[in-house]
Amino acid sequence: MAKFIYQTLMLTFLKLVADGAEHALQEVTESLSLEFSPMV
Repeated sequence: MAKFIYQTLMLTFLKLVADGAEHALQEVTESLSLEFSPMV
């Protein structure tokens, strides 16, 4: 299970950095939290 969570997080992280642009840590963490937060 931990491997699945790691792969899911890494895939999302790699999508963020794939554009080659610089991203602030806050921007990355916000994007990850939006991707994995339950829809209300």
